[in-house]
Amino acid sequence: MKRLMLIAALAASASACVEGNRPVQLLEARPLDPTSDCEPGGPVLNGRLNFDISQQYRMAFTLASPLGDTSGASLDFYGEEIILSYEARNPSVSLKEERRPIYLVVQGADDDSTVEVNLIGDEARPRLETSVPSSPEAMTLLVSMKIAGKLSSGASVETNEVKFPIVISREGNPCAAGEVPTLGEGNAACFNPGQDGQAFTCQTP
Repeated sequence: MKRLMLIAALAASASACVEGNRPVQLLEARPLDPTSDCEPGGPVLNGRLNFDISQQYRMAFTLASPLGDTSGASLDFYGEEIILSYEARNPSVSLKEERRPIYLVVQGADDDSTVEVNLIGDEARPRLETSVPSSPEAMTLLVSMKIAGKLSSGASVETNEVKFPIVISREGNPCAAGEVPTLGEGNAACFNPGQDGQAFTCQTP
């Protein structure tokens, strides 16, 4: 499986809603497994985040492209910008759309690539800092994501938009002062304690 990494500080539901007949489709959401070299797992419907431990949420999405021209040759998609927008519930919080430049290539007729994204943008993060309630209360953040770019023909296109819900609350940080969450034998790049109940231990750095 080819894995297309978005190297951007953004680092979206299996049934994420897919709209329209876009030339490149964002499909199911797949969590990254820090114990298995960050390979994407099976599709998931939503996410959970303990904001006391982490202020980012990392997810992989499957990408598929049926593109081909009239001669049967494939047409490649070049992603140039990722677009994130938000709807926050309980409480309702106004969050701006965020756009980040990226470099991404999806080859025509490719149906087995993944793209990895941090769904909580730099502008959303400080707004959430003052809005996320303490457990057992929780807010729901609906993250909408799409990728804009060009085809190898030069035409400007966008992927479909997916909407992924994340339940966010403050459940406390079990690590004592001076300790940090760790995966144990090294820390994989996708290790994000606080996300979806990822297991960790507390250690002194």
